[in-house]
Amino acid sequence: MAGILEAEREPIEKRFACLEGAGHRRDKSMSDQFACTPDYIYDALNAEFDFDFDPAPINPTFDGLSVTWGKRNYINPPYNDLASWVRKGISEMSRGVMSVFLIPFRPQRLFFWDLVMPNASEIRFFQDNVTFKGYKTPARFGVCIAIFRPTIERAMSHFTMMKLPSPKSADRTVAAVQRLLAAKWSLVFDYVSKFSTAAMVKEPWGQVSFVCAATGVEQYIDRCEEIQKNGGTVVLLVPLRHAGSSYFVKKIVFGGARAVYAVTPPIVCEGYTSPSPDGNVALLYGPGDPEQHPGPRYVISDIRRPPRVPSRIAEVPEPSGGVPPSGESTVPNGVVVVEPEPDLLPVGSLVIV
Repeated sequence: MAGILEAEREPIEKRFACLEGAGHRRDKSMSDQFACTPDYIYDALNAEFDFDFDPAPINPTFDGLSVTWGKRNYINPPYNDLASWVRKGISEMSRGVMSVFLIPFRPQRLFFWDLVMPNASEIRFFQDNVTFKGYKTPARFGVCIAIFRPTIERAMSHFTMMKLPSPKSADRTVAAVQRLLAAKWSLVFDYVSKFSTAAMVKEPWGQVSFVCAATGVEQYIDRCEEIQKNGGTVVLLVPLRHAGSSYFVKKIVFGGARAVYAVTPPIVCEGYTSPSPDGNVALLYGPGDPEQHPGPRYVISDIRRPPRVPSRIAEVPEPSGGVPPSGESTVPNGVVVVEPEPDLLPVGSLVIV
């Protein structure tokens, strides 16, 4: 399930019609937990892992948080109670159980760092935005595959979390992040921009810069990488709502920054009065070796959304009678529409090292 805005939903009868198959659960509250796993994702994962149990099916006749799970589980949990389901998956690991979760990538949330990061052996990122079954548009957040194996496996990465020392909203600001990172990395900024527009990416910066950018993020990352190559230093603060963007995995998770820190709790950006629910990530560019932190192995999945192939339309003579060829259907004015054949999907994942 996933909490997606009302405007993105199809009519209710269509939503209910799609709630079938493995890995799907309709929340009893009938709230906003209707996002079903796309077939191409589930089929590819099932071909790899051969699932034997779905603890969170549609119309469950049992409590998936109370029953004993199978040996190889697929879980698309209700997104309004992720912590309980991940905690259950962790508890099952002691029995030699493996669990594969389809969950939002929310490293700005404490549950992600308290539960997912220390216990998941692998996190896979999609190369495309995920459009859940029953919805017309892609989810507005990044979705990942979190794999919990019986024995926890660790890998080193420059990606980690920075926790602000004070929970007070007054201290959850861009300025607070700036001060904390300046102290952490012993930096003295000679250029500070706490609210950068897309046009400001071409302006002159300092030798040691702090930039907060909400738009034109990809262009800002390119600029920071260029400055790093020339010996300069930049701390770039960007919103995590871009986790679903095509460049996020390539340029942030596997990009050229020396360090990547998800900021928690969410901060109040310049011009706003409340914290952003999307969270932020801080990237350090500059001389030196990348930081190394233990965590899950990060992988780019090669499960891709099937391309939408338009139907071929050809003008043909009006048939005099009989049954049209297989795969074709006649319509008025002698037009034959040939439906495309279904595409085959690759299975597996590509590990970036």
